[in-house]
Amino acid sequence: MDVEQRIRERAYAIWQEEGCPEGCDYQHWVRAEKEIAGSSPEPVTTKSNGRTAAKKPAAGDAPAVAGRKPRARKATVTA
Repeated sequence: MDVEQRIRERAYAIWQEEGCPEGCDYQHWVRAEKEIAGSSPEPVTTKSNGRTAAKKPAAGDAPAVAGRKPRARKATVTA
């Protein structure tokens, strides 16, 4: 079984364990990747060129950016 399939199956299991929540697929995928990488004696690669594939977040998932503050919103002017 290839690594991407193992990650997919583990992410699905995590999703089921957490009660099938909506919009958490990216977090489940990343967690599964970390678990699979931790249990594997070799680096996890999911692309044919040997690089680790980064899964794109699903629509509605806000990417977490470490070390950055959120931008302030502009104030609205009311007459």
